[in-house]
Amino acid sequence: MEVSFGWPGLQGAEQPWGHWLVGGVLTPHAPDGAYHLPDLIHPAGDVNAALDDYIRFVQLHLRGLQERESFLSPATFRKLHQPVGSYALGWFIVDAEGAAVSQHLGNAGTFFAVVALAPQADLGVIVFTNAGHPQAQRAVEQMGTDILRIWGRVAQDDR
Repeated sequence: MEVSFGWPGLQGAEQPWGHWLVGGVLTPHAPDGAYHLPDLIHPAGDVNAALDDYIRFVQLHLRGLQERESFLSPATFRKLHQPVGSYALGWFIVDAEGAAVSQHLGNAGTFFAVVALAPQADLGVIVFTNAGHPQAQRAVEQMGTDILRIWGRVAQDDR
C-alpha cells in the first residue's frame, strides 16, 4: 500500500482538493492554504492513499474479521476490532439490524470518509467526499447506511 502525507492536492494537480461550505456554497480549499490538521493528529488524518490501495486495506480487515488467514492473524484483527464500550482501535462497533458492524469515520475538515465492515454479510462499504461540512457528513453516513442495509440484506439472502 502506497501512502503519502499531507493534503492530497499537494501530491499533484490531478489530486482532489477539499471543500468548505462558505455562505451555502462549496468552496475549494487550496492545499497550500493556511488550514492544516494539527500535528498531533497527522497520523490519523493526514495520510492518504489511492483508492485501489485503500480498498485492499479494507478487504484485508474484512477477511481478518471473517477469520481468514493473511499476513496478520485473525486474532490480530479481532483485537483491532474488539470494542471497549462501543469503540475499538480506530473503529466504532455499531448494531446494524442485529449484526455487529465495524465502522470508521474520518474527517479532515475538508474531506470526510465512512468505512463500514459487515463480515457476516461479506460486505465492506467505503464512501468518501471532498467536503467535510455537517451536511456532507450526514449525506455520506446515510449513503453508507443505505448501502449496508440494501446490499447486506442481499448478501445474507444469497447464502
